[in-house]
Amino acid sequence: FYSWWPVIYQNYVIFTRASFGSGQNGEENDYLFCSDPVPPATRPAGCAISNSWVPGELGFVSGDWASSTATMDVNINPHGITFADYFERFPHYRNAIFFDRVNGQEVAFDIDNDGITDAAPVTWAGDAGTPSPPVVSGFDNVLYFRTLTRGAGGFGSKTIAGWKVGTSIMSVPYSNMTGQSGFWPGDEPLGMSAAGDKIYWNLCCDRFVGAVDISQPNVNFLSNMDDVNRQWRYISSPGLPFFSWPANIGMPNFYFQEAVKFFWDPVPNSNPPGLPSVFWSENDKVGPAIYLGKLYVILGNALVAFAPGGAGSGAPLLPSAQITPAPSSPSSLTDQFLTSRLEQEVSEIVAAGHLKPSYITSIGYQSRAFEDSLTDYWHNPADVQLVLLRALPHLSTNLQNQVKAYLQTEFALFSPASYSHIGFTSGLQRDPYSYPPAETLFRTFTIPNKGPEQGSSFSGWSLPPHSVYALWKYAQAGLADAQTLLNQLGTRLKAPITANRNSSDATVLTNAYLKAFPNVHNAYIAGYVGYIELAKMAGQTPAQYAAYAAELERLKTLRLQNLMAFPNPQEPWTCENECYFESLITYYNFAYMTPELADYLAANARSSNPDKDILSILQKYQDIAPYWMVAHNGETQGEFTIMPYQQTHSLFQALAMVKNAPREELVKYLDTPIVPVGDLYYIDNLVAALEAP
Repeated sequence: FYSWWPVIYQNYVIFTRASFGSGQNGEENDYLFCSDPVPPATRPAGCAISNSWVPGELGFVSGDWASSTATMDVNINPHGITFADYFERFPHYRNAIFFDRVNGQEVAFDIDNDGITDAAPVTWAGDAGTPSPPVVSGFDNVLYFRTLTRGAGGFGSKTIAGWKVGTSIMSVPYSNMTGQSGFWPGDEPLGMSAAGDKIYWNLCCDRFVGAVDISQPNVNFLSNMDDVNRQWRYISSPGLPFFSWPANIGMPNFYFQEAVKFFWDPVPNSNPPGLPSVFWSENDKVGPAIYLGKLYVILGNALVAFAPGGAGSGAPLLPSAQITPAPSSPSSLTDQFLTSRLEQEVSEIVAAGHLKPSYITSIGYQSRAFEDSLTDYWHNPADVQLVLLRALPHLSTNLQNQVKAYLQTEFALFSPASYSHIGFTSGLQRDPYSYPPAETLFRTFTIPNKGPEQGSSFSGWSLPPHSVYALWKYAQAGLADAQTLLNQLGTRLKAPITANRNSSDATVLTNAYLKAFPNVHNAYIAGYVGYIELAKMAGQTPAQYAAYAAELERLKTLRLQNLMAFPNPQEPWTCENECYFESLITYYNFAYMTPELADYLAANARSSNPDKDILSILQKYQDIAPYWMVAHNGETQGEFTIMPYQQTHSLFQALAMVKNAPREELVKYLDTPIVPVGDLYYIDNLVAALEAP
């Protein structure tokens, strides 16, 4: 659960949960529309799904809903296995969790009465976050969910269904409508609400706000003819950013003017200001609210009111809300508190022993087209070395000695000179939740069976170059001989940078590639700094590491030339990778930041051009993503709901090292750990706060 909204219905407390471990759309469709009635041994092959297919038998079964409302019996599925059999086979795929509100125990449903526990017939809907909670209608006292109701569209039609709880019968009060997203594609997040005899919704990105009158029965669920007396739209748009303007969606022109401040990379000199991407369009959705005869909904960062006979696109735009400055108050996070908390966090790691990485699920984000295993936090053995070595001076003498012994043990297990990923098969699990079974035949989900890796499938490197920086810091702490570490490293870091390609693609690691991917650029700068300093400690002459020094200077100069607020991975990449790369646009410029690179940028990357000024870029990121300091915040772009933790860590470290922000500023941005033991980003941010002026 990344976010939650408990719903109380009769004797139940109900939660919907995030998509992690859910079957998600493709697998659901294959089982519910493309398999035999008997659950097959392996995932069935995809099939051509008709828009008229439903995962059950349509009829008119009576219930608390309006008489003659169309219903679906999900125990009878002519196209695939039933909901019940699907959840019997994959109990960890259940998407709605019912608890008995008296004793707190999960309710075990058996909707097909075969003696085997199944689940509520609620499918995955939305994106990587938490789906819309159910609503309880005060009109008919029916529990309404969003679930798969027909095959329409590539993502399936995930619309409203009323459930006769504990049975196989659902009502289907909504038929798809003409217009954008009229059948509610399964991958688009939605918020629902109920008032009177209506159910209202707000679907993804300012696309579709509408309602259905549940007092009037839907007598023909498969009809594509809009029933204007029973269901209707308030707006129909392609969603922000619109493809053209005016968008003719019935909204006042520039109703989104308070959202423009959160747009990034807009097209200049256009009216409206470009067709930009927005960070918040895939966030959790809230359904409309009804109050005194008006419908209120949040669209484009504005509160929009609809009323009977309203002025539509000619309605006035009211003045923007006044900004009230926050009161100034000193932080309670004293040096003593920060030091005590640091000791606590580090002591827990030492006591725990070797730790597995942490894992986050997301959609599209984990593409290895632009980095290595970003969804596996702290998978690189260099991570624990760099963070705990930086923390050493702030620890008590006794704990310092324990940490040094711990790091030597970790180094013996997984040397940063050899390993790129420590895997999930050994150590204490960091995450406080259970992993679903590894299902390589279904969704290529290999965790928890993913073992250690000495190589990488990322085209930009076979060994993460910043690991070499960790080797230098390890030797600097007196934990190993510099020459010994160089011997272990061998030729895994080469000069020039193009010699490190991990693919035959000649465009990788070129100047254009580094301009598009500054995260990779930063990592190599860190690697070359580490190699040169390690070579100096080993007694090498400048001539022996001259090639590395020359490449480092070239990369530093190129970093200034390439600097831009919004890197464009269409140089040379295409949108399929670009669209998901840009989900983390606020991360890449400050990824793998070292003090050396931070000092260089702070001294040299200053300009009257905000696109070339490092502090202006940092401020821009804070402006367009004002919740950046919250780990796993919900301000995202690129079809996933949870912003990965790298954003919080990189921007905090940029404030500390590039801006040289004072402690009073940094402590305001300290979040809490995301795991019980071993949150290295939190520890690193604690240290940065302690080191701040």
